[in-house]
Amino acid sequence: MTRIVTGLTTVLEQIQTVRYRIKDFSHVMRQTRELGAEAGCHETGIAARKFTKRELTNLIILLRDLYRKY
Repeated sequence: MTRIVTGLTTVLEQIQTVRYRIKDFSHVMRQTRELGAEAGCHETGIAARKFTKRELTNLIILLRDLYRKY
């Protein structure tokens, strides 16, 4: 019984983490737009896209790990 409760607690914590990251993604998009509009130069646009891609990749990895475990 204790193992079940511990397992459920772990799952709920991971789901909360993923939910927070998804909610926080609007901040990522806002920051990407600011970076893109800041200087308007090609390098800044590339940096903004790399930042967004990295954040999306991290979110996908979290979701994939959660799916595989449970």
